[in-house]
Amino acid sequence: MQKYNEVVGVPMKYLTAFLAVLLMTISLDRATAMDPYITPVNYPTPIASGQSLTGQVTNIDSVNQMMQVKDSIGMLQTIRITPNVQILRNGETVQLINLNLGDNGTVRANSQ
Repeated sequence: MQKYNEVVGVPMKYLTAFLAVLLMTISLDRATAMDPYITPVNYPTPIASGQSLTGQVTNIDSVNQMMQVKDSIGMLQTIRITPNVQILRNGETVQLINLNLGDNGTVRANSQ
């Protein structure tokens, strides 16, 4: 007769530990695979008055008024959109909420 604290001859404490490690491994694996294309927007780059940045829009955060642009050398630049920052798409001014991922545009800081 099998004991209640063993499953197929394996003590319950070892089986419980194995299952805990297995579940943590699966959880960690899923956490890294869930959003592989979302880049965190944490450190906005200030744009000096009169300067601009041109590139492909890779992330849009309309809640925090920030966006990311991949510049000509492939670097991601995070920009906070303030009243003195202008966004241009095809030479026309657009609002942050009207941008789409993949759009090519220019972000320009106007003098205050």
